[in-house]
Amino acid sequence: GDDAEMPTTTVLERDLTDGRIQIVDLLLLGSLGKSKGELRRLIAQGGISIDGKRLEDADQCVTREQLASGIKIRK
Repeated sequence: GDDAEMPTTTVLERDLTDGRIQIVDLLLLGSLGKSKGELRRLIAQGGISIDGKRLEDADQCVTREQLASGIKIRK
């Protein structure tokens, strides 16, 4: 639908390590969970998708380039 009302999160360069950020850290920045443990359980249960694809690996990283072009995370 309409992305105009979608909440956004700004990721700063200092949040990246070698041009990447681990998905669990990104979800915490976006206030999509209260702890890394909670988010890892949510991912394991299939409760997070990125750009329409279900996230299966809590250790996955998102690159600077992906962030620059924009990604949609759904809980």
